[in-house]
Amino acid sequence: MPAGHKSKDPEAVQAWMKDHISDPQTLGAARAELAEGWARVNPKAALEWVDSLPAGDRSPSLYSGIYNRWIDYDRNAAGAALAAQPASSALDKSIERYIDEVMRDNPQNTMPWAESIGDQERRWSALERVAGEWRRRDPGGLQRYLAGSALSESQKRKLSGLPAVLPSTAPENRVP
Repeated sequence: MPAGHKSKDPEAVQAWMKDHISDPQTLGAARAELAEGWARVNPKAALEWVDSLPAGDRSPSLYSGIYNRWIDYDRNAAGAALAAQPASSALDKSIERYIDEVMRDNPQNTMPWAESIGDQERRWSALERVAGEWRRRDPGGLQRYLAGSALSESQKRKLSGLPAVLPSTAPENRVP
């Protein structure tokens, strides 16, 4: 496969891969390179190609390669495409990348993106990053959001920048 070929004719590379690569690990790496290269030319087509692969072949790295490139040059279109995708843990890294790109401009509209992340640890980390930016820009807006959210009281306190447990209610500070 000639160097640079992947971004000039992705369909030809896809056909070449089918005919010439049988090793699953090599095929996975080639697919990731194709997805990222194709995203430079036509991210929608690259995404359609990944979506057309069998479910077991749609790795998070394929999606993140496409969305990372797309976010770099048209984050609004990339966000619209992400929003149109069905919920999937394969998109968590792409959603995190999108959040990191847009939260400084609009943290309140970025919070639902953070809430949509499937992996609990990644979701909490994203919620903390977005809440920190929102708290810095509009503390009252963050408090209004938290008041109506389904988060636990401890989580709300953490996101608002307060200790998770008030010192006066901590077991070691209670008077017997």
